[in-house]
Amino acid sequence: MSAGVVEYLLACVVALATIALRLTVWRTRHGSRPFTIALSLLLPGIVLRHPLLLERDWLPQDSFAGTYLTNFTDLVGDLLIVAAGAYLFTVVARAWGREDLRPWIVRVFTAGGMVMVVLWAVSDAPRTQTKYVGYLGGAAQVYSYVAAGLVLVANLAVLLSVVAARLPRGMRLSLIPLGLAALLGVSESLLRIGSHIAPGVLAAPRDIVGWQLSVAMIVLYALSGLIGHIAYGRVVGESERAVR
Repeated sequence: MSAGVVEYLLACVVALATIALRLTVWRTRHGSRPFTIALSLLLPGIVLRHPLLLERDWLPQDSFAGTYLTNFTDLVGDLLIVAAGAYLFTVVARAWGREDLRPWIVRVFTAGGMVMVVLWAVSDAPRTQTKYVGYLGGAAQVYSYVAAGLVLVANLAVLLSVVAARLPRGMRLSLIPLGLAALLGVSESLLRIGSHIAPGVLAAPRDIVGWQLSVAMIVLYALSGLIGHIAYGRVVGESERAVR
């Protein structure tokens, strides 16, 4: 297998296992839902942006009565990852007691997603097969900037929240996978943006390590979700024993 297919499959197994475990407490731990949803959106989004899918022409250019859908996996994958970013941002807002920001987060990311769809539709992306639509220039490049920018902001919010968190040392160690995942998300977004600004310098590195950053990110987010699930169970168990 090539292009990291094995790595992608292993990442999917880890993420799916974490999602399945967290779904067992879906009805009882309402606070865990946003992160579970984020992970559930992030996984298919990253899979759809696998290099083998991005570089393949899945549909004829005139599919569905003149509706052009070349590079549609790029668009759908980006939209799923952006939606995951919105949920991650709401997790951060909730952690800092700013539930009031949730409606604004939803509005900003929803508007961003709509802008992405419009830019993709009016660009050459639906009609010109390419691995990365941003390299087509024009509206397609702006689309890529918007997608990368939204994901960058979400991961940056998570990263800064982890750094600023005032917790005991033991609990801070449990945040390491979360912080590393966010750091990789920031790095991947910056690499994507940089590959448009300086393609001669960063296009090749993005092609080589971009997918690796995405795979590592989803694995670390999944591990973070697993640690959070286990840690919450222990805290609840200790509280119940203390009451008894």
